Amino acid sequence: MSVYKVVEIIGTSTESWEDAGLSAVNKARETIRNLRRYALGRPVAFAGMQVRKLARMWIGYDRGTHHKRRGWILALHLLISAAGLAGLLYGVWRTRHPALWAILATVVTATAVNSFFVSEARHNVRLVPLLVAGGAAGVALCRLNGREREERSGPPRARATEHDRFRADRRPDAAAVR
Repeated sequence: MSVYKVVEIIGTSTESWEDAGLSAVNKARETIRNLRRYALGRPVAFAGMQVRKLARMWIGYDRGTHHKRRGWILALHLLISAAGLAGLLYGVWRTRHPALWAILATVVTATAVNSFFVSEARHNVRLVPLLVAGGAAGVALCRLNGREREERSGPPRARATEHDRFRADRRPDAAAVR
């Protein structure tokens, strides 16, 4: 016997709340049945379906009320998304900063959840700004770390101030004290 814990399910109905609850339970039942049938029974086909869903989510853009695809918007969307992802991955690789890991985990988790349920281009609308901000932060943190390494390349040296020089002149000679 298998046990599944359903945390949150959403169902809608124009008739009553009972029909909405029944709709939610039916959707959950269908999702579990599909996971059993495809993920466990046909894993290669399931992986192919997941890849197609990822492509549907990230290689498209939300057209809103405009139903006509525009090539230049798609090119801009892909360029911005790829640049943000590249900057984020570069920052994670070079700095291992926890904030960058958190951004990457958020993007990956949201993508995974959307790929298992309904994967549409409109679901990346919230993620693209986060991806761009994470990419910019990753590049900025890498540049800051590079500057710190350049400054620390030699042994640390204290800079003498005027007060230090004055005190050194008034200090008795070590040989004369003995």
